[in-house]
Amino acid sequence: MPQSREIRKTILLRQSSARVFAALVEATDLDAWWGEEPPSRTSQAPSNRAGWRSDGDSVILVRSSRQNHQLELSWRLNPDSPDPGEVAHTTVEFRLTPASHDSHLESGEQATLLTVRQIGIPADPCWNVIFNTLNNRWVTHLVYLQYWVESGRRRSDVDDPEHFATVSKSVTVPAPIDAVYEALVDPKLLASWLDATVSFDARIGGKMSILWAGGEHVGGEIVLLDQPRHAVWHWWDADKLETEDDPGMITVMTWSLANIGEQTDLTLTDRGYDRALATDAYMLDIGKGWDTCLRAIPAVIGGS
Repeated sequence: MPQSREIRKTILLRQSSARVFAALVEATDLDAWWGEEPPSRTSQAPSNRAGWRSDGDSVILVRSSRQNHQLELSWRLNPDSPDPGEVAHTTVEFRLTPASHDSHLESGEQATLLTVRQIGIPADPCWNVIFNTLNNRWVTHLVYLQYWVESGRRRSDVDDPEHFATVSKSVTVPAPIDAVYEALVDPKLLASWLDATVSFDARIGGKMSILWAGGEHVGGEIVLLDQPRHAVWHWWDADKLETEDDPGMITVMTWSLANIGEQTDLTLTDRGYDRALATDAYMLDIGKGWDTCLRAIPAVIGGS
């Protein structure tokens, strides 16, 4: 039997399982966070929602569902190959689990751990590009889903530069991918390249605190960890949250890592800077700050 690979991601969503499940199956919700048009053809899939969404030339269809708990999709993939008959019939499964109260939940607060798993992707090298693309794309989709169910922001709103600014930075690190990932989750290494005092609970739902010598204090929460390819966390103003019960502007940082020979490409996408508050000068400072931090990572790994 041919070998295959799978993709698995888990994200913490601060919403009930019922709300998250609705966002996975209702057309208006899917329009908001997935971003592709629904398929025009119908299917005999055992669901009253025959068509789900499309992704490029692929049509994704519902196979089964269990209200507020599970959704299974059928997704046919075509590789970057001249052979028109070469396809892969993959399965995508969403599983929803209520988050436990060790995820720093407030009294009465509801949260859901959503796990997406795509299986059946061929291990043949001609599928590497598709595998890597899907691996990154699932994280992006989950971040947009989080924006939608937690704050009601559509994907198009988050990506609108007139309303929200995004910082994108990359660095190539001459080190293995596991070592670079460790620099993102180990508090001592984080403290070195951020040049700050850091506490970091490296688990989904874990909290972080970053205090710079100048007095700036950032709080945060880890919402997705996928060693060694991805990490996603949120940042906010810790002092403002403590004194005014208001976190201020919350930004979402997605870290993506890829092997390039004996080196690792590390990419940061930092979303959610409200243009009503973030001036051009402010965003320039944010970009320069991340440039300084990312340049420090290779030396920190080399000295660890």
